[in-house]
Amino acid sequence: MKTFNTKLLTILLIIGLGSPSIFAQNFPTIDTQNEWVVDYVDQIVSFKEIRVYSFAEVETLIDGIPFREMVYRTIANPGTIKSTNEFYRQDGDKVYFRHGTDDILLADFALKVGDTLDMNDASFGGSPLVIAARDTINMVDGSQRIQLKYYCADDDEPEIPNEGTWGTMTEGLGSFGNMFSQMQSCSLFDPNYFRYTRCFYKAGSLVYKDEEVVDCLISSTSNLQNSTTKIYPNPSFDLITIQSENEIKSIDFININGQVVQRNINIDNGNVNVNALPNGIYMLKIMLDNNKLEHVKFVKI
Repeated sequence: MKTFNTKLLTILLIIGLGSPSIFAQNFPTIDTQNEWVVDYVDQIVSFKEIRVYSFAEVETLIDGIPFREMVYRTIANPGTIKSTNEFYRQDGDKVYFRHGTDDILLADFALKVGDTLDMNDASFGGSPLVIAARDTINMVDGSQRIQLKYYCADDDEPEIPNEGTWGTMTEGLGSFGNMFSQMQSCSLFDPNYFRYTRCFYKAGSLVYKDEEVVDCLISSTSNLQNSTTKIYPNPSFDLITIQSENEIKSIDFININGQVVQRNINIDNGNVNVNALPNGIYMLKIMLDNNKLEHVKFVKI
């Protein structure tokens, strides 16, 4: 009778646990136990509110394939579940979004450095993602999750990680900057609204919390036009003045891809130089000294 080689088993287990495919599936994105607490900002009607997104308990068959609809509730009316008409599914490491009759590949956590992810179809322009780094990130609950850093393939000179046009995809969470939309930043993006991840929960346990957020669930609905923080001139091409009833602690300039492209901490009399910003639409994430977080739209010309 042959004896079992426990050393070989240990090696195989280590190899298996270290493989991207097995590790990635430990934290699925499409899971009814996942909850994203986000600041939802609609630029068209200048409206914002805190929402809690998750996935419907019941699957929906589309062309015979099971999907789950993303649904949400608001802090103002937490007892009512609302539809988004956005449908997602996951196949191992791959996360898909249903658009019309097509499945758009949003993420693949088995990708390695140098691999590309092409999300384009006939409905969208853009370029593939190029995976530039594959790391693990420590979460609040002690878990380690895969994080992919990428840039768009048509970038002539991609900058160093965490700057410029670089983006991230985190296993099970998507993007911190704009939920799933940053996954789509090279080709799929609706510039009319933003979903900033305030906090993320798994089965009711906190996994991620924005470092600048004091409370995951604060305030209710509010209108951007009634904000106490004002920007002028807006649009502007070089210098803006930010006026608020409270002292401004920090300002993040977030582009339509959900990426922080400029941060200002030491603000001189509310004046901020925006000359280095590329022309475009930005959302300013403004942290005040009373720990209130506000979002104001800004146009650089």
